[in-house]
Amino acid sequence: MIASTDLFMKGLEEWIKAVRDNDFKSARNFVANCRLRGDLMAIRPELIKCFANHGYEVDPKQALLYACHLFECATEARAQHLKQQSSKD
Repeated sequence: MIASTDLFMKGLEEWIKAVRDNDFKSARNFVANCRLRGDLMAIRPELIKCFANHGYEVDPKQALLYACHLFECATEARAQHLKQQSSKD
């Protein structure tokens, strides 16, 4: 569980840094690898049990997919906003 969460968190930290730096190519790379890194975490019995204990209406793999969609859209929305801002200048 530690290795899989570390791998996912490292990628998440890289995504946050890339988005803050407006490095959208790197941010998109994280999004592309998000499911691969997260899949290792999402199949862990500890995480599955935690989801069950909290009564979440989705399983960890589905939640991971939603999170990846959020990262993708946040990246694209920021890139689009900055592009529009620069075209106004």
